[in-house]
Amino acid sequence: MKTVITVVVILLVFTGLMALMYRNAIGTARENAEISQMRRVYGAWYLYGQDWNGSVAFNLYDVRNHLPDDRLLSVESDPYRKRPGPFPADPVLWNSERKSPLRISFAYLGAFAADAKVKVNWDTALENPRVGLIANPFAGEIFSGNSGWEFGRRGRLTRISVLGAATTVDKAGLSPAALFGEF
Repeated sequence: MKTVITVVVILLVFTGLMALMYRNAIGTARENAEISQMRRVYGAWYLYGQDWNGSVAFNLYDVRNHLPDDRLLSVESDPYRKRPGPFPADPVLWNSERKSPLRISFAYLGAFAADAKVKVNWDTALENPRVGLIANPFAGEIFSGNSGWEFGRRGRLTRISVLGAATTVDKAGLSPAALFGEF
C-alpha cells in the first residue's frame, strides 16, 4: 500500500512539474511571437520613413501598407482586440480623438508626440538606442480601468528601440517614461 501511495505522489509531482514547464514554454513562445510582430511593425515604420523622406508616422495605422497582414498590428495578449471598433489609434491613448478602424495593440512614441503627450526631438531621439519606439503594454499583468478602452498594467514590458533592438524590462504603468524609456 505504501508503494502505491509513493508512486501516486511521485506521478502527481512529476505531472505538476511538467504542467509548469509547459505553461512557461507557452508563455515564452507567445512573447517571442509578439517580439517578432513588433520587429515587423518596426520594419514597416522604417519603410514609411523611407517613402516620406524621413518623416515620422503619426500612428502605426499609417504604416500598415508596408505590412503583409493587418493582423500583425494586434497581439493575442491584448484583451480588447476582439471588441468592435472604431478603436483608439494607440491602445494607451484611449481618450484621444484619433481613431483607427483596426485594433492596434502596440503603444507608439510617435502617437504620443502627435497627441502632444510628450515632446520628442526626433533628430536626436532617432540616434539614441535607449529610446523606445514601439512597446507592447500587454506583455505584463493587465487590469481593466473604469471605462471603455481604459486599462492599467504592471510587470514586464517589451519594446523595440528606435534602432530596432528588442528589450524586455520590468516597468509598471503607462507613462511615456515607462513605455519608451529615455526620449
